[in-house]
Amino acid sequence: MNAQAWIYVVIGYALVLAAAPYGFARTETARRKAVDRLAKRIDLAVPTSPIEDERIGLRLAVRERYIAVGGGIGLIVAILATLFLPGFDQNNFSLLGIFILSLTGIGVGAGLSALRTTRELPSDVPRIARLSSPTMSDYLIGLEYRGAIVTVIAGALVTAIVIPLGFAFAELTWDRAILPIVVAILAIGALIGTLAISRSILDRGQRAGSVLELAWDDAIRSTALRDLITVPLALGFAAAFVPLVTVITGARIVQPTTSADNLLTLVALGAIALFALIGVIVAIVVLASSPQRHYRRRLWPTPAGNAATTAPAPTTAGTEGDVR
Repeated sequence: MNAQAWIYVVIGYALVLAAAPYGFARTETARRKAVDRLAKRIDLAVPTSPIEDERIGLRLAVRERYIAVGGGIGLIVAILATLFLPGFDQNNFSLLGIFILSLTGIGVGAGLSALRTTRELPSDVPRIARLSSPTMSDYLIGLEYRGAIVTVIAGALVTAIVIPLGFAFAELTWDRAILPIVVAILAIGALIGTLAISRSILDRGQRAGSVLELAWDDAIRSTALRDLITVPLALGFAAAFVPLVTVITGARIVQPTTSADNLLTLVALGAIALFALIGVIVAIVVLASSPQRHYRRRLWPTPAGNAATTAPAPTTAGTEGDVR
């Protein structure tokens, strides 16, 4: 490992250590800031009960700690991949990889924090019960979770089609083909893992001492699921882009450029432009639909802290059970 490689590793560890104090949120002031930040993002009232406020603050502190550590680990993995994975440092893939792997660490950290904090909520408090359990569509808009599935499938298909064509017509070699194959496998694995963790989050009972705390639990779930679903979505797009770019860089352009010998390169260029356009359109549509407040529209038609008439009927549970 050369000096430059060690610099990358040191930078990665430094970023983890720098983010740790913010993410740990050990003090009451830090937890209060975490609650206020999320409250502003989702337009939700801050709990007036000190006990509920403390419980929510502790959950958000755990979330930020997991995100900080997960993002740092993802960054270190990306740096190591730049050093040791063939083809990772070609065509500026290292920059894309560092971003995606860091995003993966953040998403996984958010999902695991939701699992842990739900499990650690005290069981001796009165709980608000729902008549039915929320589903994925209550927390995420359809374009988010269905889009992730479609994107991963599309990325895997592109890789399965383009790589053999690259070997046949673009002088693709195995040292350059490894990266697209690895990205496609990671995308499929990320989708399976995301769906499994999401199912676990949804299957856990929601323990809340008031209507407002239940709304906060929905907000934390929604945010965690959104962070989590971003991972296969990003890897799916990468699984489509990486093989196309890899094939293009190894293809020989013959004259005239409209020759049939350039067909694979031209099709790859067109596919890249098409995927980029689709990605931009999807991003605009998702952002325009205010995804952070989707759960409010589905589960809380009016602000949870202001209209008790739309809240689920409160039920006190004296024993452990599947209360959602």
